[in-house]
Amino acid sequence: MIMNHLRVLKRLFLCGSLFYSMTLSNAFGETEMSMENLEALIAQAALTIDEIVVEARKRSEPIQEVPVAVTALSKELVESNHLFNLKDVAKYSPNVELILQPFAGNALSATIRGLSFDDLEKSFEPTVGVSLDGVFLGTSSAANIDLFDVESIEVLRGPQGTLYGRNTIGGSINVRRTRPTGEFGIKASAAVGRYELTDLKTVVNTSLVKDVLAAKFTARKLQGNTFQYNVTRNEDVKGRDLVSGSATFLFTPSDDFEMLLTLDGYDDDSRPPEPVNLSNSSEFICSSDPVNGCASSSGDISAAEDYTLSFSPTPFVSNIDGYNITLESTKALNDLILTFVTGYQDFDELLDEENTGAPIEIFRVRRDGTYDQFSQELRLSNNTQSELNYVAGLYFFQSNYTLDQVSLFSGSVVSDFFSEQELNAYAAFGELNYALRNGLRLTAGGRYTYESKQFDHVSDVQTDGPFTFSGKESWGEFTHRLGIDYRIKENLMVYASWSTGFRSGGWNGRPGRIADVGPFNPETLTNYELGMRSDWLDNRLRINLTSFYMQIKDKQEQFARPETAVENAAEADYEGAELEATIIPFADHDFLVNFNVGYLKSEFKEYIRDGIDIADEARLIYAPEWNVGVAAQYADTLAAGEIAYNLTWKWTDDS
Repeated sequence: MIMNHLRVLKRLFLCGSLFYSMTLSNAFGETEMSMENLEALIAQAALTIDEIVVEARKRSEPIQEVPVAVTALSKELVESNHLFNLKDVAKYSPNVELILQPFAGNALSATIRGLSFDDLEKSFEPTVGVSLDGVFLGTSSAANIDLFDVESIEVLRGPQGTLYGRNTIGGSINVRRTRPTGEFGIKASAAVGRYELTDLKTVVNTSLVKDVLAAKFTARKLQGNTFQYNVTRNEDVKGRDLVSGSATFLFTPSDDFEMLLTLDGYDDDSRPPEPVNLSNSSEFICSSDPVNGCASSSGDISAAEDYTLSFSPTPFVSNIDGYNITLESTKALNDLILTFVTGYQDFDELLDEENTGAPIEIFRVRRDGTYDQFSQELRLSNNTQSELNYVAGLYFFQSNYTLDQVSLFSGSVVSDFFSEQELNAYAAFGELNYALRNGLRLTAGGRYTYESKQFDHVSDVQTDGPFTFSGKESWGEFTHRLGIDYRIKENLMVYASWSTGFRSGGWNGRPGRIADVGPFNPETLTNYELGMRSDWLDNRLRINLTSFYMQIKDKQEQFARPETAVENAAEADYEGAELEATIIPFADHDFLVNFNVGYLKSEFKEYIRDGIDIADEARLIYAPEWNVGVAAQYADTLAAGEIAYNLTWKWTDDS
């Protein structure tokens, strides 16, 4: 296993060395300059890479001191590069795939290091955790967060089973919005773009009670079409249609206590791009309607126009509206900090769409759903950078969802059911970092989670006839992180870690027959990781390398029979490496380049389907072997202000 790490690290070290040498040749016009002369030249420049402070371990630390694979995006980067929503973040982090899940309201299909979730059902659990202002979002719906008024984004790669808990086997994405400033100010922007895009945003800061109560109010209206034109309906396909707002209050009655309350509301009537029919003559949809249900009637025509044409007779409706409440309180107790975070989320969803993309209505599904969650987290951490730093806490999470689904085939009801679930989860966790000797630190942490799920299902119409089911199941799981890091010199740190995570078990929310209800058990993951964090040339060049090897057991896999079934059917291995580099190449220009490369080799070791091992033929979804991202920023100061240029590019291998 160590040899695996060294092999993949070597691949990315060669990439990093090539990037390093090419950039220096560009910047200084020489390839044979001694390192001493080069560093002396660089030292004359004032521009350096900014120090980035992250909360990846639920305490504020410089990113180069954190022995975790983490990418951090600042407020300035989000604004200057016009990142609309969370899926745009994938361009800046290696081995990260973030895709719109169109069959649920503003939902995110998130994959990190090949650990993916691409479904809409609330009874299934994501593999990547998303949190907003410290509150974990329990479902992928509404997780494609619109990046408006954002302070920072952190992408943590690899299992986060100690501090973040369940359903973070792939990693965690943490979004923080700006806090009230306590000073009066208005910030407004208007943007226009292709496909009739308009984006109006406003932020107002004010002081309600000087030095005691500050407030911030935001409003946004976002509208636009998709890139498609619908031939059957003779209209442009509607795209974004969002109205949202928030009110945030910061209460600071004393120097050692503060309370932050945020109220959010949103009404998102956006519609995703519509499907097109790619069925061929041998497939079921085509054979059921050989005139209109084949690719030749829609898919081939759309493909010839780069999929800018759609043919569905009914609009693709995928709406969500709801509200969030977040309350975070912090109390300083001498050298300790007590933090209490409460979150509540409530939304309604509607999905109504013709599933085949054919010019006539063949298979139509309507899903009316509701979801709410409530969570509380209590944390205690020390407030000093001493030999021993720690954080410990308790966590409670509860969620409820309901689903009323009707499916029609050629106008006849083929499925009509109602599902609901109540989830309760409890956890106790802790992690410590201890300085053993000069430059050498130990990390140890653990988390125990206990959860139960009550699931009820009533089917009025199904393929095998109607049925009623009610069941309850519970699971307990312990996850840990053990690691060691060593600071070789001030600007160079290496680390090794062993961590675990789990993805919760559950029930099948859309079973076609009672035998497919479940339950299925949790899947567990073990991760071994080596990393290097380094700064060079007086903080003008940063090179970070990470290598990992992961094993997943009891992997949850879906089957179509033809209805959905889920089983713990597989085991898989993942190995790979990640390079993140930042450089300021010119001493007299505000020019910065970020460069990231991800390598991933993933394969099933076992995959049992209907009693047969198909591991040799099966492939893991959203697990490209290579991905590369480049982001360049240049700012030019003018008499009237500043003009900024930004360029981003991302390439992903086939998957």
